[in-house]
Amino acid sequence: MSDFYVGWSGASDSSRRFTSRFYYSFLVLMFVILSLFVWLERPFSTATFAYGDQVELEGYLLEEPVIALRIQDGDNFEILPLVGYGKMGPHAALENLLGAGNYHVKLRGTLISHKGKRFLELTDGKAAVLTSTTSNEMSHDPTAIGAMEITGEIMDPKCFFGVMKPGYGKVHRSCAIRCISGQIPPVLAIRENNEFVDFYFLTNMEGMIPKEDLLRYVGKEITISGDAFKIDNWKSVRLESLEMISAIPEIAICGRT
Repeated sequence: MSDFYVGWSGASDSSRRFTSRFYYSFLVLMFVILSLFVWLERPFSTATFAYGDQVELEGYLLEEPVIALRIQDGDNFEILPLVGYGKMGPHAALENLLGAGNYHVKLRGTLISHKGKRFLELTDGKAAVLTSTTSNEMSHDPTAIGAMEITGEIMDPKCFFGVMKPGYGKVHRSCAIRCISGQIPPVLAIRENNEFVDFYFLTNMEGMIPKEDLLRYVGKEITISGDAFKIDNWKSVRLESLEMISAIPEIAICGRT
């Protein structure tokens, strides 16, 4: 019985050219995909949570439109909204001060920074209040912007401004609901060209945060109407009525329609 053998003389020139082109095209495609992924992540590049690096700041304790520390740097003032540890507001740490008058305080906490805004997490709970003295607080009356109708997404600012990435949208909805339920003030974030460009705290006509009424709209684009105000580096809207909020069909918290 004779052996049958087929020899191999190597790939043809056309095959080598095709393989080479495919290889380099694949490398170019992978580079484009990776570059696109990095580019899409750019909005989060400036969000920071200085975990483990606490600071001490002095200023005036505000309670409207949100609980915040108002600090002064020369002729400029900055509002730093306060949040508590985890998914909680600052109320427990400040329970002896809230509603008791005007205070000049020195607080210790962890900074959360993004989009030119800063928050202060009172990481150590009640130990975060280093000093507190009654004071004739300098004027901080809000400046009226006027009636407006704006569309945006309701989110919890603690996660969005540095603690979580991503900190918005449907993927973050359940976390945001827990944060807002824990008395972290909700924010309406305005988006233009796929990037968030402006932010408003939301209150009712009495200046209180209607968090229970807003929870079902968290992570959804809504349109609200009301009177807008500016205080230092933040804006807020006093909702004329909750009935004026319109939203696209909701998705239930537990994922059931």
